[in-house]
Amino acid sequence: MGRSFWSDPDRRRAGMLSVLVHALALIALIAWIDLDLGEPTPPEQFLVIDLGTPQVAEEAELAP
Repeated sequence: MGRSFWSDPDRRRAGMLSVLVHALALIALIAWIDLDLGEPTPPEQFLVIDLGTPQVAEEAELAP
């Protein structure tokens, strides 16, 4: 991979094409993962209103 790689145009072209294809594949994989995640759906939220009568406390609590 020393001098003969850079002096041979066919090997140099094949090496650069390999780098380009791998870079495009990596970019496509990152874009696919980013699009696949998207926005997470928020969990369902419910408002609970208790309409019962309040219970009487057994002991009085003093406020601090």
